[in-house]
Amino acid sequence: MSTVSPNSVQEPIVIALRDQSMGGSERRLGLALLANFLRLLSETDLTRIQAVVCYNEAVKLMLAGSPVFAHLKRLAEAGVPLIACRTCLEYFDIEEQLAVGRAGTMAEIQALMLGARVVAL
Repeated sequence: MSTVSPNSVQEPIVIALRDQSMGGSERRLGLALLANFLRLLSETDLTRIQAVVCYNEAVKLMLAGSPVFAHLKRLAEAGVPLIACRTCLEYFDIEEQLAVGRAGTMAEIQALMLGARVVAL
């Protein structure tokens, strides 16, 4: 079995988060998986990570009380742009609570996703 490391991918990568967990219906496990993914991501070579985009429920991950907030903050401090869907922030009425990253438009998110390899979680 071969493994692929982020270092073996040469094109820009966009990480797309759509939910507050990773995987199926087992939410607690999914949150643990997502936290581990983001922690490990922050420990890799981030030069090809073009952005982490959050939409739908995932925008809530960018709030100060989020269980993965420290991991996202570490990514932002390392220079990875974190972009939350403005429409989603408005829908959940949490625009003012955004604690890491910034709001972006769907046009911006779409352009990022169409111009890179997308890892959708």
